[in-house]
Amino acid sequence: MTRFVRWIAIAAIAISACAQLKYEKIPEVEVNQTQRAAAEAWATQTLTSWAQDRYPPPDNDLSDAMKPGQSEARQKETDKQLEPIVGNFKSMAYFETRKSDPAKFVIYRFKGVFTKEDLMEIRMVYNLQGKIDGFWIKPWLNSMQ
Repeated sequence: MTRFVRWIAIAAIAISACAQLKYEKIPEVEVNQTQRAAAEAWATQTLTSWAQDRYPPPDNDLSDAMKPGQSEARQKETDKQLEPIVGNFKSMAYFETRKSDPAKFVIYRFKGVFTKEDLMEIRMVYNLQGKIDGFWIKPWLNSMQ
């Protein structure tokens, strides 16, 4: 439980650092569909792997800042913290894309279904260089927090 509390504290720090940014919804006709599909595929592959107790090594799709958090040990730790709460991944569906203002990130939001939770947010964050810079699983809210 202590690790979970630390994870929440780290998430709170990251959220407070991003709280100064504003987020604007991108009209669907302007969404980079290739990147959106890549975000969905990466999250699906990662979460499906976790459900099978497999933890893929960090790949070149990740920003340098993101790679340490995707080590096998960190993925396993995160998976085992989330599993008792949300269960295993079942599916996800695209919801919306937002961008930060000032421009730093593009955020793809998906509605995720897990074995213990019918509605969770799966959030994929890309930096302006096109690298994955964030991966979140959190309770669903219609508005982005």
